[in-house]
Formats: sequence, structure tokens, C-alpha cells
Amino acid sequence: MKFKKNMALRVNSGALKSRLLKKFISNYGYWLGGFFTQELRSGGVREGFILKTPRGGWELLASKKIISKTVFNKYGVNLPALDVLGVQSLVQARKEGKIVLLDELGPLILQSEKLAVQALDALGSGETPCLATFRKGAKTFEEAFLKMDNTIVLDLNGKTFTEVEAVLEGWLEFWIDRLKAEGC
Repeated sequence: MKFKKNMALRVNSGALKSRLLKKFISNYGYWLGGFFTQELRSGGVREGFILKTPRGGWELLASKKIISKTVFNKYGVNLPALDVLGVQSLVQARKEGKIVLLDELGPLILQSEKLAVQALDALGSGETPCLATFRKGAKTFEEAFLKMDNTIVLDLNGKTFTEVEAVLEGWLEFWIDRLKAEGC
């Protein structure tokens, strides 16, 4: 089976997305680059977000305690986390021939123009397979991904979790086999 270059997951549950990504980062982390987000919680209350890489790098991305000119909802945004760690993670992933992970594409991540340029370049490139996630209802991203010929969009929710998990595993195995054949 031949898969499209990009896979985009339209997500309506952050918990399901986190469970799915955690499994695939654990099982396929060597082959993944890019970034993912994780909630920062204290006493069961979300306090912000952390930007992480599959190799263990991380930066505080957004927090109620950050004072910044750049804000997202009630969180101050650590723009250097996006401009430096986010951008470097994409550049490095592409340089090393890895599958690029672009988690939570949306208003928070795209606060960085530098990161937005790198993300669009990776998604539009002819050679870099990308796994992207975005929130259901993010109309701009839904429309953009649905127009991309090189991208399949899957809905991740409670009813489709097992099916999406199987398709994603097949997609990852397909691209990993191609990367291995190319000597990456």
C-alpha cells in the first residue's frame, strides 16, 4: 500500500491525542523529529504547556505565570521556545531524514512566524513525511489540509481511535521502510 506523504489528525480530545502520540513516540521515537506539546498541570488544573521533542528536549511554551507581549487565551507565550527549539527541531529532523512531527498546529504554535515558515515548508516539501495534529473546528487548518493533495486527514475521536491507531502505524512503518532504504 502506498501512503500519502503527510498525515493530519483532526482531534477533538487532547487526552486521546496525547495517548496516541505517547505510544508512537515511545515506539518510533528514533524515526521522529519535530515537536509535540504537553499540558503543564498543577493539582489537576492546567497551568500551561510544554514544547517537547522526541529526543527529550523541552521548553516551557506557555503559562499563566509568563508575562509576555505574546499571549494565547490566558497564557503568556514563551516565543523563544517556538523560535529556537521549535524551529531547530524541524530543521534537524529534515536534515537527519526523520518523519516530522507537528503537534497542535494552531494559533498558539503559529505565534512564531519563523516556526510557521518551517512548518509550511516541511508540509509542502516533496520529500519530508509529516505527521500533524490540529484541533477539530480549526477551520483554517481543516480547509488547508483538505486541499493538500499529498495529505490524508483522519478524525481522531473515541469511536475512531483504534482505526486511526492502525492506519497511523501502517503509515509510520511505510515511511520508516522508505527511510531505511534511503540509508537514513
